[in-house]
Formats: sequence, C-alpha cells, structure tokens
Amino acid sequence: MLLRYYPPNINKGKKISFESQGKKLKALYTDNDQEKLVIFLPGVSGRSCADVYDFMEDIAKKARYSLVRMDFSFQQYKDQESYTIKDCAKDVENLLQYLKKNDQHKLTHIAIVAKSFGALVAHFINIDIEKLVLIGPDITLKEESPEKILSVSLASLNLKDLFINKENLEDCLTLIIHGDEDEVINVSNSKNVCDAKQNYYLRILHGAKHSFFRPKDIKIISSEIESFL
Repeated sequence: MLLRYYPPNINKGKKISFESQGKKLKALYTDNDQEKLVIFLPGVSGRSCADVYDFMEDIAKKARYSLVRMDFSFQQYKDQESYTIKDCAKDVENLLQYLKKNDQHKLTHIAIVAKSFGALVAHFINIDIEKLVLIGPDITLKEESPEKILSVSLASLNLKDLFINKENLEDCLTLIIHGDEDEVINVSNSKNVCDAKQNYYLRILHGAKHSFFRPKDIKIISSEIESFL
C-alpha cells in the first residue's frame, strides 16, 4: 500500500483515502487554497509521496495552490496485469471528484505536474487543466493514433512503446523540463513536442539525467515551476 511511502517525519498535508474503480486508494493532500489545486503524478515507479518530492509542498505553498500527491492504482497494488493507461487517467478523475465532494472546494483552477509516465497519462485525463508541467516526460510524438496502447495491459508495455500524436497535446500553457543527459527519455522527444505545439515551452537542464535528484536540479525545477504557476 502507498502508506509505506510516507516519510516518518513528514508533517505536511493529510492522508486521504478515496474509491477508484473498485479499489481504495491513498494520497497525500495539502489544503492551501479552495479554488487552486496542483495534482502531482509520478513516473512508472510511483513513490509520489516519498520525501524526495517534498519540494512540491514548498512550491504549492509559495504559489498558493493546494497540492495532492498520488500514485496510480497499479502502483499501490502492484497489479500491472489488469491496469491500463485509461485506468490511470480515471484514477486522477476520481480523485478530483472526491476532493470536490468531501472538502467542498470549488477547485476551478487545476494544474498538473507530472513526471515521465505520469506526463503521458496527463494527456488523457478528462478534466479542464489550466497549466501543465512535464518533467522528463515520456511523450514520444508520432503521427498514428495512440488508441491501441491506451487499453493494453501495462504489464505488456515499456516506455519505448508509449507515444501520443499532435491531437493529444493539450491547449493549455505547458512547461516541459528535461535533462539533456536523460538516459531513459531522449530530450529530442520534448524538442519535437514543443516544435509541434506553440503553447509548449521547453526548459533544458544541462547535465541532468532522468531522475533529477541532484540538489541543483531540484532548485532549478522548483524555481521554474513556482514561476510558471
């Protein structure tokens, strides 16, 4: 269960449980504003509530956004056989419905910050997004429709199988942050996306790899996201 990812000394936010597709999922929610919300989505390995991502708490507080950090169903239950990209997107939609219903917040201004695989999922979530931040995104651009991979079991896919086309790109203001030494997703993918869509902007981190765990990378990412929001 996701609960094991909460650092023992964390005092930020509150643990919440919500229903999604017949399963009870957990997330970490920090209430900073009744109308503005940042949804943080992890890569394929999950761990969005790990302390390495606590910098998102500081960003949200400074930008006056509420923040919710969640892992998808298959990450909490380790069940990739029966889960698909569409299911991951549905988890996020159900989480937003839960927050609106139980906290009685309007949450009319939604931003998503997503890493790697989470960045791909963000393009298939059926909610209105005002701003989008993609960190080392797994969004290879192709001309063909990605429909055939959206309903395929995640267990049978790998990052190289995943792609979107130009029609899937969001119309909202979008910032991509990508390391030029990313060993998993080549930065050229993000350059192609930004060339294809004028509202997508690229910030390249020199010397950064896919994980972005160097202190100076986190400092730059934090500054970029805070300014963008």
